[in-house]
Amino acid sequence: MLILFCRKGRLEQKFAQFKLDHNMTNETFRQLSDLIMNKTIVRHKWQFYDSFYFSTVVLALIGYGHRILITTRAKIFCIFYAMLGIPMWLITFQSAGERLNSILSYILKRIKQSFHMKQTKITDGELLLMESLLSFVILLIGACVFSKYEDWSFFDSFYYGFITLTTIGFGDYVVLVNIDRKENFVVLEISFFLIAKIWS
Repeated sequence: MLILFCRKGRLEQKFAQFKLDHNMTNETFRQLSDLIMNKTIVRHKWQFYDSFYFSTVVLALIGYGHRILITTRAKIFCIFYAMLGIPMWLITFQSAGERLNSILSYILKRIKQSFHMKQTKITDGELLLMESLLSFVILLIGACVFSKYEDWSFFDSFYYGFITLTTIGFGDYVVLVNIDRKENFVVLEISFFLIAKIWS
């Protein structure tokens, strides 16, 4: 009996360390355990915001991997949705980015004119510098929002934003997992995707 108690204690320590290492909540760990043990297939009925968030992550090419499709019909739909949606997403955001570059060039030109500079033409280097600065500002704003709503450190929130914007999408930090007010926060998350994609 004492041996079983010691084994159970060591196993619980290993589970606790695993959850800590992988930034998992108790509920997520339970779902993972259920999947591994083939006791249940985790099926949770998606709300509208879950579907909207998933479709945005698919189109943005991020692929965190924390939400999965279970049925064959959903997987087939996702394949066709991605095949049609991703090119349209890229064209749309390329076009929006070009328009914002034009606006940014106009603003920079006006600033140069107001300082009576001889050279008012905007160089690619100046435009790249301003775009990089704006991208950094977007990352900082996103880090402030995510650190508040997700209860992450500022650095972890900044890291999440960078991994998201570069479409690396490791999935080690994922929004909307531990939030009760998901409907309100999903708007902020989608806005972050959209604004960031235009500038990236």
